[in-house]
This record gives sequence, C-alpha cells and structure tokens, in this order.
Amino acid sequence: MNGRIGNDEVGKPTSKNTSVVDYAISTADVLYLVENFDVLPFSSLYSDIHCPLELVLNCSNTKQSNVNINVESGENNTYIGKWNHDQVNEYKENLDKESISQLLSYIMTKTENVQNVDKNTIDEIVNEIRDVLLNSARNTFGEFVQKTYGFDYTGGKQNHRDWFNTECRRERRAFRKSKRLYKRYGSRIFKERLRRRQQLDNLWIKTLNSGNVNSYNVPDIYNYYTKLSIYDFPEITNGYLIFAIKACDNVFMLLSETYTLTSSKFLEIVIGGNSNLNSYVWLTKSPGNILSAPHYSTPYLLSCTAFQIFNLSWPSDGRFVLRNYNGMVVFDWTSGETFDIRGIGVRSGWGNDATWIINQKGMSIN
Repeated sequence: MNGRIGNDEVGKPTSKNTSVVDYAISTADVLYLVENFDVLPFSSLYSDIHCPLELVLNCSNTKQSNVNINVESGENNTYIGKWNHDQVNEYKENLDKESISQLLSYIMTKTENVQNVDKNTIDEIVNEIRDVLLNSARNTFGEFVQKTYGFDYTGGKQNHRDWFNTECRRERRAFRKSKRLYKRYGSRIFKERLRRRQQLDNLWIKTLNSGNVNSYNVPDIYNYYTKLSIYDFPEITNGYLIFAIKACDNVFMLLSETYTLTSSKFLEIVIGGNSNLNSYVWLTKSPGNILSAPHYSTPYLLSCTAFQIFNLSWPSDGRFVLRNYNGMVVFDWTSGETFDIRGIGVRSGWGNDATWIINQKGMSIN
C-alpha cells in the first residue's frame, strides 16, 4: 500500500529517512475496506529507527454475503501445482517470450512520458507480469481441482463432515505441528517435551525444621505438617505415591483418612530417623494414643546432597510397603487396621530442612 493509498501517495521512507522497509500488503478483494494509509513521523518512543505506520479500515462496508457463504454448496476450484525446484529449467522455458517482449516494449513507451502513467497503468503492467508467471507455472507444474467450502461468521473453515467438530480440528492442528517438529528436529524435541511435562507433573515442596515433635508429645501433630491439599494435590485414590527427598535425616509423612489430615486415626512414617539409621511407622488411633510403632534398620537411607526416590504403596487394607528407587524394600508392614487414605502431609524435624518432590501422575521422577 505504500505510495499508492491515502496520505502516503508519494511513498515516504520508513527507516532512517532513506528506505522503505516497513510496509502493508493487501489482496485486491479487501482494498475497498482501506480508508487511509500513512507513514507517521518518527518517534523514539516507538522504535529506534522505524517510523510508525497508520492503517485505517472501514469495516462497515463489509457485505454479509461476503462472509456468510452456504457451506453445503462447495465449489470446485482449480489450483496450480506446488513449486518443484527440480523443474526450474522447464519453468524458464515455458515463459512466454513473445508476451515478455511485448510487455517490455509497452513499459519502455510509458517511460518516455511518465506524466501519463497512472494507477491503472501500473495495475495493468502488474497483471500482465502475473499472467506470464502463472501461465508458465500452470504449464510446468500442472493443475488440480479441489472442492472448497465457505466460511461462517467465526472465520473458521467449515468441514463438510458432520462428525468433524472443534476437538477434531484441535487434534489435527496438534498432529500437523508434531509432524513438522519431527521432520525438522527428530525425536530429540519430543524427549525434551516429555521431560518438561514430567517436571510440571511434579510438586516441589521445601519444608523447614519443625523441631523435636512427634505423635507422642504433640496432640495436634497434623498442624506441623505441610498439607498437599493446599497445592490442590488430588485425593489419593490409586493406592500408591512416588516421591523424592533431599535431606540429611528425620523426615516425616502423615497419611490421613481426610483430605485435610484431621482424622483421629492416622499413620506417621519416619524416614531416616535416629541420625539416618532407622525408619519408623507410628499408627495413631487418637492424639497421644499410639497403637503400634515398629522400627526398621535403614542406615544412610537419605542424602544431604542428592534426591532419594521412594515408592510408597498400600496394595491392601492395612498393609503398607515402602521401596527405594532400586526396588529394595525399606519396610513391609501390616497394621491390622482398615485404612482409607485420602490426604498426605510432609515435614522435616530434629534440626533438618528437606526438599520434597511429590509426583502427581505416578510417573518416574527424573
């Protein structure tokens, strides 16, 4: 549009007052909507070297018949085949030399008296050049017929199949995008996407030292735990949990029959207790009422510098199994009580902070 429409009929420079590198392009069928185009004075507020462009469209001129086309009455349109670089010599040979010669002579005659050159003259020359190029492409790459369908008010192309809905359209876009990415980058980019997705599936929590407290000496011990529910962590319904811990010793998990950890009966698990030498399972029926407290020898189970991964599962009522990343059983304990685990809390104590990674999808933690 530069130099042809509105207040920019002379073609003002757009960069450093020397060149036109910023421009607007329009197809012929929407030019009637353009009310004005102009290159505004330079302003350092908008750019370092570029002038702002102003484009005014008058959409009140839009006719409804141009937008609301009957979707069912598709038309057969003819298209030129795609460009094939291997046929470049054939394309050159198919250029109409006689038409090019006549067009060149016509242009030379017009340059003798440029005062008579107007917009219609420019359009005529451009159309002639376009026809020469398209005719050569048509003779070189051939043509094909494709049935097209109209557009509705939403601007989206309507598929004639009744079952092709918005979900299908979204999945098709995702599939085509994946094909392009795979063709360009191979499988590496998909592995990276999976790694990032797994990071999003993992909940990271930092717990500070809660002191020397436990179910024996504190009746409301659940108040010392960081509840996973505050992070919108879903209720545990699949009977297992994968998590990782980085701490020197003495980290705690509380398994409750309520999402908010306030049930009277709960299970408290100590990992790396007694200076990272033992682990414990405390079954509490009510505050201060410890029914069972088995302990297990687990020397150096935790690490101050590296994450240690665990899998806690309760495959049947009252049975709890904790394994490390290598599959070694830390403990396999049956309480004799029926549990319906819904909520989980974590904390660290006895002078230690801890970093937790809680997995929400049951996938491996990397």
